[in-house]
Amino acid sequence: MYDEKNAAHRGSTLLAFRRLLNGAVFPHKFRKESHINFRNLKTLKHRVQFPFEHVARIPRHISQDLELVSLPSSMTAVVNLYMARQYDEGLKQAHNALDLYPDSPVLHVFLSNFYLQLGRPSEATRESLRAEELWGAPPERLAALRLAAQSGGLKGLWRKRIELNKKIARHELLNSYDVAVDYAALGENDQAIYWLESAYRVRDPKLPFIGTEPIFDGLRLDPRFADLVRRVGLPAAH
Repeated sequence: MYDEKNAAHRGSTLLAFRRLLNGAVFPHKFRKESHINFRNLKTLKHRVQFPFEHVARIPRHISQDLELVSLPSSMTAVVNLYMARQYDEGLKQAHNALDLYPDSPVLHVFLSNFYLQLGRPSEATRESLRAEELWGAPPERLAALRLAAQSGGLKGLWRKRIELNKKIARHELLNSYDVAVDYAALGENDQAIYWLESAYRVRDPKLPFIGTEPIFDGLRLDPRFADLVRRVGLPAAH
């Protein structure tokens, strides 16, 4: 069960998120904010109530009557709702943000996560594939993932992505966390722990996400996971 004590995890989690957003592991092309779709700006008015630090650059006649948020701020709102397990509201916020930034791969990743948690695997699969496409995945990778999804659904997609990401992990050490996520989603806890330990050894900046990442809820009673949380420097879950 998660209660108010779980809020202590979010500081470290959001710190990791901001590090990612600042370009720690994201491709260079994503560090710049996507082009704003001004026709959809009004859909976001008064819907996001978070303390945002940034204001998107917009035409003066629009900025006079709308409070707008930047891509980093929008995603901070979305990730906060996801980690707080407010999936219905998070789904709405993710859609609102995508009205402004339809080409943000991270927003599509979180949209997939919300659909997964809400028991909508078909939509989760679609958004996961869309995120891969926006990341600039090579055609052969996209083709393999789509074929796996067609034949095996979301679990087929996860297994194929594990296979492909393991190959990448041989050369790109910061890929271990992503392998662990998919193993956890499949319920293969021993493999998830193994790859989280690998992520710990290379100091993957995404590792503090384990404090509140819902995909790891099935591991929280595992002493190995609890020990890893302690070593990362996060509060123990209650």
